[in-house]
Amino acid sequence: MRFRIDMDLVGEGPHLLPVSYQPEISSWIFKTLHFGSNSLFRWLEKGSYLDKNNEYHLYTFSNFKLRDFSHEDDRLLIKQSSTSMCLSLVAAEGIEPFITNLLQEQEPRIGDKKSKVQFKVSGVERLPDPEFSENMKLSCISPLVLVNKEKKNPEFLSPDEKNYGVLFFKNLMAKYAHMVKQLPSASQGGLSGLSDLQFRLLGKPTSRVVKINPGTPYQESIKGYLFDFSLKAPAELIRLGYHAGFGDHGYQGFGCCKVKK
Repeated sequence: MRFRIDMDLVGEGPHLLPVSYQPEISSWIFKTLHFGSNSLFRWLEKGSYLDKNNEYHLYTFSNFKLRDFSHEDDRLLIKQSSTSMCLSLVAAEGIEPFITNLLQEQEPRIGDKKSKVQFKVSGVERLPDPEFSENMKLSCISPLVLVNKEKKNPEFLSPDEKNYGVLFFKNLMAKYAHMVKQLPSASQGGLSGLSDLQFRLLGKPTSRVVKINPGTPYQESIKGYLFDFSLKAPAELIRLGYHAGFGDHGYQGFGCCKVKK
């Protein structure tokens, strides 16, 4: 399921966000889902949504929807007074009231040591699911990351590379197998239509590099791409990618996509 989170920027500003603000949102969402509500965590635990590390990673999120901003070195100067973002999760219907009630109470400070922006959640709305089918067009609303782990030194793949589609579906199938292992009821008798999986890039991709843990010994750069694409695959596979994120690092806010009309 997917939620739109409306947020007001608190104070007169200036409102300066790091260009790579995605890890800060990731940290806020992780802490909120895991420590914001004992009732929510017990619900996730009872429903077998937690992995072997007792963590919930079956989600992704979009970037902030920014219309009026400018660049100032490594900062974004936000000139609008409000924004929104999407949070997308793999979970049963029973999670909706937990998520809605929890998010409505949030006043996150997003940023780093150099600058932070105070937000206040002004509204949370459950978004209707699209009609999933075996042939769909999608558009990235956060960078989609695909790592080729078959090489000695893992590399970030561009969607215009020759073997991208094969590894895209290999990643998605591994995610499906992991989900079914956690949630056996999700298998629904298995998948059909796996003999003719097709990925097609639409247009030219744009690369984005996001710095994780900048200024620390654990700093790394993750390279993803924004692009449009079409898929031919079982509807349940596409549904999973839509809710959990396509590609790698979904819970860090990568691979969040919308249906392209």
